[in-house]
Amino acid sequence: MVLNGMDMLLGNELGNTSVCSIHQPELKPGQLLLQAVYILQLDPPLDFQQALSQQSLQPLPVLITLNEQAEEIDYNFHEQQMKTLDRGICKQVIQLKQTEIKNLLEHASSILKQHAEAYLGLHYQGQRLTLENEIDRLQQLQQINPQVRDEEIEFFSEQLQVLSSSLHYPVSRLDSIRLMITT
Repeated sequence: MVLNGMDMLLGNELGNTSVCSIHQPELKPGQLLLQAVYILQLDPPLDFQQALSQQSLQPLPVLITLNEQAEEIDYNFHEQQMKTLDRGICKQVIQLKQTEIKNLLEHASSILKQHAEAYLGLHYQGQRLTLENEIDRLQQLQQINPQVRDEEIEFFSEQLQVLSSSLHYPVSRLDSIRLMITT
C-alpha cells in the first residue's frame, strides 16, 4: 500500500491525491500532515458470498490524519482553510519528504489494521441488529403459527453467522492521500 501511495503522489492520476497549505492556529507552522482515506469492506468466504447481499455490505471510508511525529490528529479541517500550491512546489515537497511520507503511510496502514475489525463492527452493527431482530421475530411467530418454516429462520441465522465471521476478514485499500503543510 505504501508504494501505491507514493505512486499516487508522484503519478499523473488526478482526483486521488492533493498537496495544499493550511492555516490552523493550533498547529506549528511548517509541519507536514498526511490525510489518508482507506476503504474498508468485508471479504466473506466464497461459500457464503451468496448468503450476504452485496448491497448490505457497503464499504466504509476511514480517514486517518497524522502529523510528522506519526500522531493521530483529530481536527476538523475546512476546505476554506486550504490553499492550493504550485505543482512545482508540490513535487519538491514530496521529493524532500519522501521518507517521512512513506513512514506516515505505513503507520496509517498499521493503525487501520489495528482497528479495522472494530470499525467494521460498528459500521455493520445495524445490519446485525436487524438480522437478530428478524430471527427473534420469526422464532416467536413460529410458536404461534406453525406455517413459519425452520428454513426461514435458518436463512437469517446463516446470514448473521456469515456477517459475524466475515468481520474477522476485513479488506482495505488506500483510496486517496492529501498532504497538508501548515502555515
